[in-house]
Amino acid sequence: MGTTGKTGIEISPGISDAQRKTAKFIHALHLDWFGAAIKSLAAGATMTITVDGVRREEPWAGVHFVECAPGTHKLELEWNSHSIGGHSLAPLKQDIIVEAGRVMELVYTVQTLTSHGRPAASLEVKGTREA
Repeated sequence: MGTTGKTGIEISPGISDAQRKTAKFIHALHLDWFGAAIKSLAAGATMTITVDGVRREEPWAGVHFVECAPGTHKLELEWNSHSIGGHSLAPLKQDIIVEAGRVMELVYTVQTLTSHGRPAASLEVKGTREA
């Protein structure tokens, strides 16, 4: 299904600075096998996307598009590793304004540092583009 001409929200997973540094460190120590094992744990991870109460679960990797009308929308995102603690990790809630004929581009990043015993998350607004 193409998104050309559709107004909405586009969400991509991000990589934190700490995750980039860890990957470089593992590589420098010739422990790439360990990095591959960790990556395989994350392979089944999903992103739960809820817009205005409508919930869907998508693979973590990839770009996800949610079609919606222009206006303000309640966005909720969660990361689920399916292997390190279950559902509702790194929850994030934010109002997102979608302009007519535009796509709001967002990057959802799960941080390796924890907040209140759970991973924290951030949402970066990359910008908008024509629908």
